[in-house]
Amino acid sequence: MKIFSACVLFCAALTTAAGAQTAAPTAPPITITGWRVECDSLGAALNCRLTDQVTQAGSGLVIAALGIAIATDTKKPVLTLQLPLGLAVSDPVMLSADTATQPYTLVTCDRAGCFARAPIGDALLEKMRAAKTPFLKVQYNVIGPTLVKSTVTLQMPLTGFDASLDKIK
Repeated sequence: MKIFSACVLFCAALTTAAGAQTAAPTAPPITITGWRVECDSLGAALNCRLTDQVTQAGSGLVIAALGIAIATDTKKPVLTLQLPLGLAVSDPVMLSADTATQPYTLVTCDRAGCFARAPIGDALLEKMRAAKTPFLKVQYNVIGPTLVKSTVTLQMPLTGFDASLDKIK
């Protein structure tokens, strides 16, 4: 029994020492497509939307995809947001530009990821068009394999956003 206890203590000490030498994980490199206009001709009229996407370099895994279209009834921009699986679905996704912040509630998840869709508030849209800090911050919580919640924060450049939005209006 003493040998077994000594072996367990020795293995635990090795595991702790090895864990202490392990470098902190680094974030994988990402690719940002930039704001662009995409159109299709399904239906009677040309259907255009503004898109931007952040993917993990190499694997193509979508980290965040944004689509903005103009609602036909209100003529206001509506944002559709796609994020990866593993999100804390009870927590809102926060979008912010400069001092304007807007929460988005996830509406569904499927094999492609989790989705939110809602109109963009006037304050956030104004800041996105003329932000002093030229980034749209996307912030969401994920739940890891140990059920510990952590926050993911992305900064997506707003370069070309204003001109692209004018093209779909």
